[in-house]
Amino acid sequence: MKRICPVCGTRKAKRACLLPAHEMICPLCCAAIRNAECEGCRHYETAEQYRLSKVKSTGTKHFVAEINEEVEDAVDDALDLVEHGHIEKGKAMILELLKEHSGNHTVHFALGVVHAKKKQYDEAIACFDKATEIFPYYAPAYFNKGVAYKEKLEPTNAIRAFQKVVALGDPQEDYVREANRFLTGMEKSLIETDGIDLNTHLDGEKI
Repeated sequence: MKRICPVCGTRKAKRACLLPAHEMICPLCCAAIRNAECEGCRHYETAEQYRLSKVKSTGTKHFVAEINEEVEDAVDDALDLVEHGHIEKGKAMILELLKEHSGNHTVHFALGVVHAKKKQYDEAIACFDKATEIFPYYAPAYFNKGVAYKEKLEPTNAIRAFQKVVALGDPQEDYVREANRFLTGMEKSLIETDGIDLNTHLDGEKI
C-alpha cells in the first residue's frame, strides 16, 4: 500500500521531511516547502549545491534534473519487477519510459540496474554515468557503479565511485554505510600490504 503525502494529499510519500513532524512527503512538496530550516537534510544540501552551481559564472557544469512523480513511480514498479525476477518485463517498461523521458536520470539508472542484473557491467556503468551526467548528485547511481566495478574486479574505479557515494549520500542510508565499509576495508588492506592510504593509492594510479 502506497503512503500518501500528508502535504498535498495526492502523491506518493517517498522522502523523510524535517519540517512537518518528521513525516514522509512526496518529492514535489519537498521542493515546494524547502527552506533554511531544512539545513541538514540531504535534499536541501543537494538543492543548495545546484543553486550554487547556477550562480557561478564559469567553471561549473549546469544541469537540470527532471522531477516527475509519475515517472518515478513507473520506475519503482519496473525495478520491483526486476527484483522479483521478471527482468525482461521490467526492462520493457523502462525502455518505454526512455522513449519519452530520455532526460530523466532515474530512467537511465533503472536501465543500468537491469544491465547489472544480467551481468552486463559495461552497459550498466554507461547507464549510471548517463544518470549522473544528468544529475551529478545522484548517489545511488555512483553506488551501483561502484558495485559494477567490484564485479569487474576493478577496485580503483570502485573506490572512486564509492567515495562519491560517501561524499553525496545520507550517512544513515544502508547503501552509504556499505560504501563506507568497502572504503574502510580497502584502506586497511592497502595499509597492511603496501603501507599507503586510499588517496595515496589513487594518486599513484593517476601517475
